[in-house]
Order: sequence, then C-alpha cells, then structure tokens
Amino acid sequence: LKVNSAGVMPELWRLKPGEKPTHVTPEEQQEIKEAFDLFDTDGSGEIDAQELRVAMRAMGMEPSPEEIQSMISQLDKDKTGTVDYDEFQVAMRQKILNRDPVKEVEKVFKLFDTDESGKVGVKKLKAIASKIGERLSESDLEELILYATEEDKSDEMELKHFIKLLTTPDA
Repeated sequence: LKVNSAGVMPELWRLKPGEKPTHVTPEEQQEIKEAFDLFDTDGSGEIDAQELRVAMRAMGMEPSPEEIQSMISQLDKDKTGTVDYDEFQVAMRQKILNRDPVKEVEKVFKLFDTDESGKVGVKKLKAIASKIGERLSESDLEELILYATEEDKSDEMELKHFIKLLTTPDA
C-alpha cells in the first residue's frame, strides 16, 4: 500500500465514500511501469502468472490465484501464458480506477493501528509521521484528532473518524 509524504494515498484523498477516482495519476502510471519492470527480470517485455501476482502485490493489491488466472486468460491475447507491458498497464489502470476508497482508507488505518486496538492517538500518528519523514508537532496531531472526533470528543480516532477525515472536503 503506497502513501505519499503526507501519509495519504493522493488518488483517494478527499473522495467521498462510494466515489472512485476518474483517472490514473502520473505517479500511479510510474508505479505501474516500475512494478512491471521489476519483475520482468529477463527484459523480455513479458511476465508470467507468478510474476504478475508479485507485481500486483508490490502495488498494494492482493489478488487471489483465481483472479490471476482470470486476468491472464482475459489479457493474454497471444495465448503465451504471459502478459506484456501493454496488457499489464490496461489491467492495472482498471484495477486502480475500480478500488473502493473506503477499503483503501481501512488498509491505511490498519497500518496506523499498530497494536490493533481499533484506535489511533497522537503517539501512533507521531510514530508514523516520523517514519515517513513528516515533522508534525503534538499540538498539530491533537488538533487533527479533535477535528476528526468532534462529535465524540475523543483523544483517539476510530476507523469511522479516519474515514471522515480522509473523505470530508476542506478537512
């Protein structure tokens, strides 16, 4: 799962629940190319089913073996059992554009919720911010949590607060 330096997935930032991205960002396009190139180790311009699965996982996706076989069947126009870059790019663009923003926010929340308590407070936010190179003061983080939990007046965010924070315009 990729996050930018602000700790969010830029293509999902400020999307409402149920709303999906309408285009692939240049960063996502680069990520698609890098994932393909990483697993096209022989430079043939093609990857097989196992390499496709690993490349997709590198992009934060978790395809099942059945999904991989289905993709190979649908994309492999020349019936070689492999997928070339153009075929891979088409499939990954479609996958990116069809992601559920709420499910993606849930994945990010789980990264923040290191002890699986279902809550994220200042300490956890500060640790994650530090890991990604962000220097945020405790007062900034407290303000962020207060904004997200305004109806509950809590000092820790639950998933519902996190979703609100990432899907509310002008947050």
